[in-house]
Amino acid sequence: MIDMKAIGNVTRDAELKTTKSGKTICNFCLAVKTKKKDESGELITKFVDATLWGKYGETMCRYITKGRKMYIGGIPEVRPYMGKDGTPKASLQITVLDIEFLSGSMNESKEPADYSDYGKSENPHAAEDERSGFVPVDVGEDELPF
Repeated sequence: MIDMKAIGNVTRDAELKTTKSGKTICNFCLAVKTKKKDESGELITKFVDATLWGKYGETMCRYITKGRKMYIGGIPEVRPYMGKDGTPKASLQITVLDIEFLSGSMNESKEPADYSDYGKSENPHAAEDERSGFVPVDVGEDELPF
């Protein structure tokens, strides 16, 4: 079996369809940057059509939205077709067996999290920690083993 893995951004919201035989299918497209550069020095982007079948597709289709960064893995297939200008072309399609979301939904803030105050505020659970036997330790950075 040939296995393909890709990381990229979803180009459009996923579409859920039902075949004539009653099987559900979720289709979406992933924009994947290659390591090759074009004449202007920009990384070349390839587009991979992806398909999820059955209940897995029904469930995942709700979360596959335009702009989300994803990892997909599955079985690749090259599909030939005739271009609008009459020249033969081919598209890459992957039947997805493994999926992982690498970014949150696009409804979440795109701003990076601000951790500048991390560890500077008072512990709101200090009294609870003392009752449980937890004792905070003050260790300098040069004493950490990593």
